[in-house]
Amino acid sequence: MRTEYRRGRAPRLVLPGAARPPPSAATAPRPHHDPGGGTRVTTTAETTATSLAGLAGTVSASPALAPVREALDRDAAVVRAAESLRPFLVAELASRAPLLVVTATEREVEELADELAGMCDDEVAQFPSWETLPHERLSPAADTIGCRLRVLNAVVSGNAPRIVVAAARSVVQPISPGAARREPIRVARGAELDPADLLAGLAEFAYTREDMVARRGDVAVRGGIVDVFPTTADHPLRIEFDGDEVAEIREFSVADQRSLPDGEVAETTLYPCRELLLDDDVRARARELAAEHRANPTLAELLDSLAEGVPRDGMEALTSVLVPGEMALLPALMPEGTRVVVCDPDKVRRRAADLAQAGREFLEASWTAATMGGDAPVDSETLDLSGSGYRTFSAVRQECAESGTPWWQLVPPGFLVDDEDGLVVDVPSAEPPAPRGKDAEMAAMFTRLRALVNAGGRAAIVVPGHG
Repeated sequence: MRTEYRRGRAPRLVLPGAARPPPSAATAPRPHHDPGGGTRVTTTAETTATSLAGLAGTVSASPALAPVREALDRDAAVVRAAESLRPFLVAELASRAPLLVVTATEREVEELADELAGMCDDEVAQFPSWETLPHERLSPAADTIGCRLRVLNAVVSGNAPRIVVAAARSVVQPISPGAARREPIRVARGAELDPADLLAGLAEFAYTREDMVARRGDVAVRGGIVDVFPTTADHPLRIEFDGDEVAEIREFSVADQRSLPDGEVAETTLYPCRELLLDDDVRARARELAAEHRANPTLAELLDSLAEGVPRDGMEALTSVLVPGEMALLPALMPEGTRVVVCDPDKVRRRAADLAQAGREFLEASWTAATMGGDAPVDSETLDLSGSGYRTFSAVRQECAESGTPWWQLVPPGFLVDDEDGLVVDVPSAEPPAPRGKDAEMAAMFTRLRALVNAGGRAAIVVPGHG
């Protein structure tokens, strides 16, 4: 049996000769917050995707996938199959063990996560990458940090999603283990909570005090009301206190600051705006380093600010020297038994190499600009900041091999495989037609599908759509 389909985001499913599968929890509208900090941490198209679980089950039972099913207990394997089969292969692998799926780009992360969300009961999380380079005097956006920490918190608390999808950039960039262990702030209607304690916690989480909330990471106070824009939320929240009790939590509009209809919220979870938080230990270490590096005015000024508890853009480059303990790669933070699945390993390897080169070129260009009056990068010849820089993809794989982390690869048909890559599984498949709306292309697609069905096969068409 072969199943042909067209990949698309926000998919709709038509399965000839079978009833439409019932909507799963993945298709129901959900509030933006994640009250329990659990596994429902997707950033996919949540309200428009029809469940693909029925189609995934049909493909999984196909005789063509029998070699994959037989190899599920292997620690290393290479599956050669059409790219369009990858979501189904990943779903099949996830039935046996939790997965960290690695793609080359963020766009591929989004597309794959969208497709998987409808197949795996929404047990899928995207782990976004920083938008900044090491040594750059910019910090990642608050929403990026919030989404990353939400996934990491779920992982370390034992509530990891079944599948985490990440781009090469996220996998080769070291992470502070302390960031994953930091507990978020949970606020529930009716709970006892001193407003001063909430504000102190938000300040520690690097939320910015403003007169009026406008962006993620902002917080404002008016009497017994605290307005806060969570890093993982679509709308800001208005938390109203009655003494030390949370009386009400409501979503409101940034544009007019008015409460939204049906915006009442029972509870919410607030994640930090930065992965490097200025606690007492970090501030003390920054003070020591500032005294040691007075000869570097740029570095000393940055360290002085951090010692005073004032966050500065670009401070993340100092994470490896400010936070005790070694930085960790994402695979090392995943739950025990997690299997790494790399899609198009050559593309991922090239992307990782390009990132490392871009980081080096940026550093050289920044020092050149500094000689002409521009801002110097966050760097020092007397302070080793390499711990915060990108690793090579080979180093990531070597670390996984040393720790015994299973390593699978999904590659195109005919891809040349090295002996050390493990068992090679070939799945007979061909790329399906993907018409772009032209009548001739549509006619050719249906001609091909009719021939398939007439030969005893089954066909499914998956296209993007709303309504």
